[in-house]
Amino acid sequence: MSKPNADYELIFNLIKEGLTMNQIHVRIGVSMSYLDKNYSAYYKTERLNKLGHKDEPYYKTEDEMLKDKVYTYESLSPSEKQIYDEMAGDD
Repeated sequence: MSKPNADYELIFNLIKEGLTMNQIHVRIGVSMSYLDKNYSAYYKTERLNKLGHKDEPYYKTEDEMLKDKVYTYESLSPSEKQIYDEMAGDD
C-alpha cells in the first residue's frame, strides 16, 4: 500500500540524484499520483492525469435527453460499420 505523502526533503534529494518518479514510488512507497501532482514540475513534463472538456451539449433538448437513442446502420460512421460487420460475422 502506498503512502499518500512523504518527507519533502527525502523526495527532493531523490530527484536531485536523478531518480524518476516511478523509481521514487518504488523505493519509498509514495503514490504516483502524489508525486505527479506535487513534483512533476521538477521533471519538466506534463502531468499524468490531464482531463479535457466538452464544449457542446450532449443533447439539444430535454425530450432528446429523455428518449432512448435508436441507431441505424446508416447512421454509423465507416469505422463503426466495420466494427459492426466484424462482430456480426462472429455468429
